[in-house]
Amino acid sequence: LSTTEVHLLGSLLGVEFPDSYLRYMSGDQRLANLFRTMTQLFEWQAKQQPLIVMIQNLQWTDRLTQEFVRHLHENVTEAPLLVAVTVRPEDGSVFIGDQDRVMTIVLPGWDAAEVSSYCQEFLGVEQIPDELTTFILEASGGNALFVKEMLRSLARTGAVSVEGGVAAIRSSLQRSAVPDTVQDLIRSRIDALDRHQRLVLEVAAVTGKTFPLNVMATAMRSDVAAMETTLDELVAT
Repeated sequence: LSTTEVHLLGSLLGVEFPDSYLRYMSGDQRLANLFRTMTQLFEWQAKQQPLIVMIQNLQWTDRLTQEFVRHLHENVTEAPLLVAVTVRPEDGSVFIGDQDRVMTIVLPGWDAAEVSSYCQEFLGVEQIPDELTTFILEASGGNALFVKEMLRSLARTGAVSVEGGVAAIRSSLQRSAVPDTVQDLIRSRIDALDRHQRLVLEVAAVTGKTFPLNVMATAMRSDVAAMETTLDELVAT
């Protein structure tokens, strides 16, 4: 790698190099050179041994990440490199590469037996009412994440409960009472938290996917033990 290429990669990690030639590049030039450098690295690695680049939920990544994935796919044609991404069907347009080199595998949603099996496992019972399976299947369309969040919501609100090892429906199951999207379901779970828990969740979201416990405690002006208790409560919900 040239000095400029090292500086480009360093910029991704927030590393600053005094008197770097990067300061003479425009934003478009830096981006083009960064994409080229990263692509060369992936291609070199793939030539050492076959390489798989896996990105989950591409639709939730930022625009530049999506552009780079397309750039990588379109520009590495000779090395054994597989770019595998998962994306929701309705967001499939975020990845549009050379269609002659794209294979799309559509994963089917859960059927009634799979929904029922998950409900039994989640509730810890051997059998659940057919009405519950039918309701969740129709409302979720078999989307596994939606199934899980719906069941959590129903259990949390007391619409479904377990007594004596038997699952029971405690209130009328109405489609209008169920949020339309997974995001709405998750938002309803967040709304049910108390003010302190919501604040901790917001700070954690800003801090990053992973974070040291002491950093969170400092940010919240709390001690580590109390913060650990709050995080355990959030995980439990």
